[in-house]
Amino acid sequence: MKTKIAHLFELIAGFLLSLLGFSGCEIFNLRAEYGQPHATYKVIGQVTDEGGKPIPGIEVKGNLNYVKDGPLQLMDKTVTTDSDGKYILDSSNWPGSTSATLEFTDIDGEANGGEFESATLSTSLQKVAEGDGHWYEGSYTGTGNIRLKKK
Repeated sequence: MKTKIAHLFELIAGFLLSLLGFSGCEIFNLRAEYGQPHATYKVIGQVTDEGGKPIPGIEVKGNLNYVKDGPLQLMDKTVTTDSDGKYILDSSNWPGSTSATLEFTDIDGEANGGEFESATLSTSLQKVAEGDGHWYEGSYTGTGNIRLKKK
Protein backbone atom coordinates (compact mmCIF):
# COMPACT_ATOMS: atom_id res chain seq x y z
CA MET A 1 0.00 0.00 0.00
CA LYS A 2 2.81 2.36 0.88
CA THR A 3 4.47 1.87 -2.53
CA LYS A 4 1.21 2.63 -4.37
CA ILE A 5 0.82 5.93 -2.50
CA ALA A 6 4.46 6.81 -3.13
CA HIS A 7 4.05 5.95 -6.84
CA LEU A 8 0.88 8.08 -7.07
CA PHE A 9 2.68 10.96 -5.37
CA GLU A 10 5.56 10.68 -7.89
CA LEU A 11 3.12 10.78 -10.82
CA ILE A 12 1.30 13.84 -9.48
CA ALA A 13 4.58 15.63 -8.66
CA GLY A 14 5.97 14.81 -12.13
CA PHE A 15 2.82 16.13 -13.80
CA LEU A 16 2.87 19.38 -11.81
CA LEU A 17 6.59 19.92 -12.44
CA SER A 18 6.12 19.37 -16.16
CA LEU A 19 3.41 22.07 -16.19
CA LEU A 20 5.76 24.47 -14.42
CA GLY A 21 8.45 23.68 -16.98
CA PHE A 22 6.14 24.55 -19.87
CA SER A 23 5.25 27.90 -18.32
CA GLY A 24 8.89 28.95 -18.74
CA CYS A 25 8.95 28.04 -22.42
CA GLU A 26 8.97 30.69 -25.12
CA ILE A 27 5.74 29.26 -26.59
CA PHE A 28 3.72 30.96 -23.84
CA ASN A 29 5.33 34.37 -24.44
CA LEU A 30 3.94 34.91 -27.93
CA ARG A 31 2.46 38.34 -28.72
CA ALA A 32 -1.10 37.07 -29.16
CA GLU A 33 -2.64 33.98 -30.68
CA TYR A 34 -5.43 35.83 -32.50
CA GLY A 35 -3.66 39.11 -33.20
CA GLN A 36 -3.11 42.26 -31.22
CA PRO A 37 -2.92 45.84 -32.42
CA HIS A 38 0.67 47.07 -32.40
CA ALA A 39 2.98 49.68 -33.89
CA THR A 40 6.74 49.91 -34.20
CA TYR A 41 8.65 52.72 -32.53
CA LYS A 42 12.22 53.91 -33.00
CA VAL A 43 14.12 56.73 -31.31
CA ILE A 44 17.56 57.57 -32.68
CA GLY A 45 19.89 60.02 -31.00
CA GLN A 46 23.31 61.13 -29.88
CA VAL A 47 24.61 62.14 -26.45
CA THR A 48 27.31 64.80 -26.31
CA ASP A 49 28.97 66.93 -23.67
CA GLU A 50 28.50 70.70 -23.48
CA GLY A 51 31.31 71.19 -26.01
CA GLY A 52 29.68 68.85 -28.55
CA LYS A 53 32.05 65.90 -27.96
CA PRO A 54 30.28 62.47 -28.16
CA ILE A 55 29.95 60.61 -24.85
CA PRO A 56 30.18 56.80 -24.96
CA GLY A 57 28.85 54.62 -22.15
CA ILE A 58 25.70 56.56 -21.29
CA GLU A 59 22.71 54.37 -20.39
CA VAL A 60 19.51 55.31 -22.24
CA LYS A 61 16.02 54.16 -21.15
CA GLY A 62 12.88 55.08 -23.05
CA ASN A 63 9.21 55.24 -22.13
CA LEU A 64 6.32 55.68 -24.55
CA ASN A 65 3.81 58.25 -23.33
CA TYR A 66 0.15 57.24 -23.55
CA VAL A 67 -2.34 59.92 -22.57
CA LYS A 68 -4.94 57.41 -21.44
CA ASP A 69 -2.87 54.77 -19.66
CA GLY A 70 0.35 56.54 -18.61
CA PRO A 71 3.92 55.68 -19.67
CA LEU A 72 4.88 52.22 -20.84
CA GLN A 73 8.43 50.99 -21.20
CA LEU A 74 9.70 51.43 -24.76
CA MET A 75 12.05 48.47 -24.51
CA ASP A 76 12.48 45.62 -22.09
CA LYS A 77 16.17 46.45 -21.99
CA THR A 78 18.29 49.55 -21.87
CA VAL A 79 20.86 50.59 -24.44
CA THR A 80 24.23 52.22 -24.03
CA THR A 81 25.69 54.86 -26.30
CA ASP A 82 28.44 53.68 -28.65
CA SER A 83 31.89 55.26 -29.16
CA ASP A 84 30.24 58.08 -31.18
CA GLY A 85 27.69 58.75 -28.42
CA LYS A 86 24.90 57.33 -30.62
CA TYR A 87 22.06 55.02 -29.65
CA ILE A 88 18.91 53.44 -31.10
CA LEU A 89 15.88 52.44 -29.03
CA ASP A 90 13.29 50.39 -30.90
CA SER A 91 10.21 48.46 -29.94
CA SER A 92 6.99 46.92 -31.10
CA ASN A 93 4.28 47.97 -28.69
CA TRP A 94 0.64 48.96 -28.26
CA PRO A 95 -0.30 51.72 -30.77
CA GLY A 96 -1.31 55.24 -29.81
CA SER A 97 1.82 56.95 -28.52
CA THR A 98 3.05 60.14 -30.19
CA SER A 99 5.83 60.99 -27.72
CA ALA A 100 8.53 59.36 -25.64
CA THR A 101 10.43 60.31 -22.50
CA LEU A 102 14.11 59.36 -22.42
CA GLU A 103 16.33 59.00 -19.34
CA PHE A 104 20.12 59.36 -19.62
CA THR A 105 22.46 58.06 -16.90
CA ASP A 106 26.26 58.01 -16.75
CA ILE A 107 26.99 54.46 -15.62
CA ASP A 108 30.78 54.32 -15.99
CA GLY A 109 31.87 57.38 -14.03
CA GLU A 110 35.19 58.88 -15.19
CA ALA A 111 35.80 56.25 -17.93
CA ASN A 112 33.96 58.26 -20.61
CA GLY A 113 35.76 61.56 -20.03
CA GLY A 114 34.18 62.67 -16.79
CA GLU A 115 31.14 62.19 -14.63
CA PHE A 116 27.96 63.54 -16.19
CA GLU A 117 24.66 64.54 -14.61
CA SER A 118 21.59 62.43 -15.33
CA ALA A 119 18.98 64.03 -17.57
CA THR A 120 15.52 63.48 -19.01
CA LEU A 121 14.32 64.46 -22.48
CA SER A 122 10.87 64.34 -24.08
CA THR A 123 10.64 63.84 -27.83
CA SER A 124 7.75 63.66 -30.26
CA LEU A 125 7.22 60.64 -32.50
CA GLN A 126 6.19 61.08 -36.12
CA LYS A 127 4.33 58.45 -38.12
CA VAL A 128 6.62 57.40 -41.00
CA ALA A 129 4.75 54.36 -42.35
CA GLU A 130 1.11 53.30 -42.48
CA GLY A 131 -0.05 49.99 -41.11
CA ASP A 132 -1.50 47.06 -43.04
CA GLY A 133 -5.11 47.80 -42.09
CA HIS A 134 -5.31 44.77 -39.81
CA TRP A 135 -3.33 44.51 -36.57
CA TYR A 136 -0.25 46.53 -37.55
CA GLU A 137 -0.86 50.27 -36.99
CA GLY A 138 2.33 51.61 -38.61
CA SER A 139 5.76 52.89 -37.72
CA TYR A 140 6.78 55.93 -35.64
CA THR A 141 10.20 57.58 -35.38
CA GLY A 142 11.68 60.27 -33.16
CA THR A 143 15.01 61.95 -32.46
CA GLY A 144 16.57 62.28 -29.01
CA ASN A 145 19.79 64.31 -29.13
CA ILE A 146 20.99 65.74 -25.83
CA ARG A 147 23.98 67.54 -24.30
CA LEU A 148 24.89 66.45 -20.77
CA LYS A 149 26.56 68.66 -18.15
CA LYS A 150 29.53 67.47 -16.14
CA LYS A 151 28.97 67.04 -12.40
